[in-house]
Amino acid sequence: EFEAAASNLEHACRINDTYAEAWAARGRLAMCVTDNKETATGYFLRAIELDPENEALAKEFATAFGAVRHGQN
Repeated sequence: EFEAAASNLEHACRINDTYAEAWAARGRLAMCVTDNKETATGYFLRAIELDPENEALAKEFATAFGAVRHGQN
């Protein structure tokens, strides 16, 4: 099911490149399924860039990848 989920999320990001939750979901998928931290980091950073005031997303990223200053790109 990973391929279908990855494809759907990629499509969602192409349709609306500013949808932070789709980028975060891609990051979660990359981390949980493929353990690809480099790709996951890029997706999470894009989500944070799009929604820098989302404290839950910043905390999730910090937990998974280390501290990041909230509201900073």
